[in-house]
Amino acid sequence: MSLASVFLAFLIGVVALSMGFKLRKLNKAINSWGMVKGEIIESKIISSPNYWRYELVLKYRYKIDQQTYVGEKIYPLGKIYNSQQNLQLFLDELSQNTLIYYNPQNPQHSCLKPTPFSWLFLMFSMGFLCLLIGLITVLI
Repeated sequence: MSLASVFLAFLIGVVALSMGFKLRKLNKAINSWGMVKGEIIESKIISSPNYWRYELVLKYRYKIDQQTYVGEKIYPLGKIYNSQQNLQLFLDELSQNTLIYYNPQNPQHSCLKPTPFSWLFLMFSMGFLCLLIGLITVLI
């Protein structure tokens, strides 16, 4: 394996691990955020530039201390992409009046759900695997 490949493996590993730690920290913060009932004001599934994926576009409205806010994030990092069928199932599970997580110190920051555990697991696994590949390659 070339030196560039080893460096790339380490770089991917470090980025994936740092993203995993960032998402974990954000999830802990979200779990301490306030929750308020909100209203879904727009929801649609659109085709993404990739022919096999679709994007869920969602807007919701919520009120904190007589101030109305509009949010678009489903997860802390934003959008979700998936098959049209899976996105429709996700939409069907949401009620018109749904609970919204919001940051009490900055109420315009909101999301509907914390980052799924599977995403955290993927980031940590990919990070450790790439670091391990890079390390084994250097040692061989």
